[in-house]
Amino acid sequence: MTFAALCRAYGASPNEMRQTLQRAGLLRSVLPEEPGPASSARAVDSAPIPPRLARRLSPLQQELYRLLRQVAAEEALCPSVIELARELRSDPGSVQKAMPALVRHGAIRVRVVRQRRVVEILETGKVTADPPRKGSKRAAEAAKPVPGSPEWWAAREVAA
Repeated sequence: MTFAALCRAYGASPNEMRQTLQRAGLLRSVLPEEPGPASSARAVDSAPIPPRLARRLSPLQQELYRLLRQVAAEEALCPSVIELARELRSDPGSVQKAMPALVRHGAIRVRVVRQRRVVEILETGKVTADPPRKGSKRAAEAAKPVPGSPEWWAAREVAA
């Protein structure tokens, strides 16, 4: 049975069904691998979480911790909550609640720089990249218009 058929059988929208299965801890067993943009996403490292943390963290918090640890190891910008949720195949609200839980359990330290999170993994000491300053080369690259936005369409018309 497809996921869409399962949703129809229970009279729920796909989003409602995903949230219900996520809360019950069954999402991965029902939808082990969804095709789409998330399947080409970075593979979360499977390095073990320290036992003192693993006992206290929920499965979502463990996955989020592994993903943040990998981003910090790559010294990349910390993804937004929406990007993290997409990578973890979860809803943004759950990811938003899991972040302070990781801070409370002593797994990470978070600071905000220029309206972006910078996450330090306390176990390794690695830190995600600081967001670029205005006027820097990195800021110019990050300032490219989002596909589909009015700026993006305007740039396409000028280029044509």
